[in-house]
Amino acid sequence: MSANVIFDRPTDTIAVARFARPDLREALDDHGHAHDDIGNSVLYQELHAGAIAGLSDGGALVLNFGLVDVFVSAFFRLLIRAREDLKPKGGRLLLCGFSAHGQEAFALMGGPKTFEVFTTEPRAVAAAKK
Repeated sequence: MSANVIFDRPTDTIAVARFARPDLREALDDHGHAHDDIGNSVLYQELHAGAIAGLSDGGALVLNFGLVDVFVSAFFRLLIRAREDLKPKGGRLLLCGFSAHGQEAFALMGGPKTFEVFTTEPRAVAAAKK
């Protein structure tokens, strides 16, 4: 059971992960490991175990940021790591539900140029089915 992420499987090839709290900075902390190793964070471990590890080849992971108020650079590192871990499986990473503040921070980090972003979860899931 994850404390920070709620998981759903709308289809066999699509996983949805909804972040469960507005501020996940503590779960993004890598507990003293090198800053570039976000894979050691509690949040990434939960995401990997709950969605990435079990995703079938060619599948898609939708991350819903609807409840997230605080988008920090560690979140961006988590997204890059998730995309890297999905790549060998031919998987896709789709993002949705950013708040106005979260969207602004995400955009400042170059997110819209790097990731597939949708306004709502249903739109992201529909795109993942294509």
